[in-house]
Amino acid sequence: MVSIVMMVACRDEDAIRFPDLKTGVNARVSIYADRSYINLSDLNSSSIAFDIYSVNTDIEEVVYTATYTDADSASAIFPTVVAFTISGSEFISGKAAELEISASELANKFGLPGGLSYFEGNDNITFNASVKLKDGRTYDASNSAPSISGGTNASFTTAFTVYAGCPSDQEAIVGTYYAIVETNNYDPSVIGDTTEVEVTFAGPEPFRYRVSDVTGEFYVPFDGTAYPGTFYDMCGGTILQATTSGFGPIVDNTSSGSPEVLPPVITVNGDNVEFILNWHETNNGIMGAIRYVKKS
Repeated sequence: MVSIVMMVACRDEDAIRFPDLKTGVNARVSIYADRSYINLSDLNSSSIAFDIYSVNTDIEEVVYTATYTDADSASAIFPTVVAFTISGSEFISGKAAELEISASELANKFGLPGGLSYFEGNDNITFNASVKLKDGRTYDASNSAPSISGGTNASFTTAFTVYAGCPSDQEAIVGTYYAIVETNNYDPSVIGDTTEVEVTFAGPEPFRYRVSDVTGEFYVPFDGTAYPGTFYDMCGGTILQATTSGFGPIVDNTSSGSPEVLPPVITVNGDNVEFILNWHETNNGIMGAIRYVKKS
């Protein structure tokens, strides 16, 4: 009994107390639809703008670096630059509002040859975030869990990409289409197969659309389904954005060889609209091209 009493009396409460939990970071980006891209039809006035929302009260600063990709030249190397530095004091009621940088400023920061005139369709800029808290901790994509940085409603936007493009004829492009298989490297017998799909406007860029299937329902016989995706009307050319099937990731196909990559053009002639999407399911190496013809 004496031993038990002594053990209880010597219990060190400080040694067993749970440590104080430290909060992580919350910094969600909401980009302005009309300034979500480099507007090639009005470069002199074009800019990128967004708001940041955060529940943190301990932000020291948020820094966004920017990396430029020249769509026409994979060998062109440009420096990574600091595009924004936002101090914690700029957050008012949990929001840092209308952070903006012009296309001209970006061209100067990257040192683009010829300045603004260097921008072309599908050139893109990726902004990467790093947040420093008042206690010295920093967060970015490398140490942030997918549970807070992934998904469509991420609480921490670690990165976002903007493209150079032109406003698109949304009214003409939206509608019901015939999706016609033009090429397929896995099963040429499906060439000519035709299904119906819907094209809707996706935004926020004025050239981003959603199509209800990108493979011509190729995977349906393999217990798959129709796989939707988004694409850009990039000043008269189409670019499929990365999506996924039940069999693997699907990306825009720009490879050479088999099958032939068809010219990814979109033509709008009144009610007559056609476009091509070249797709590549990278997990199994399956590639094909679909021609979409709008129903009259």
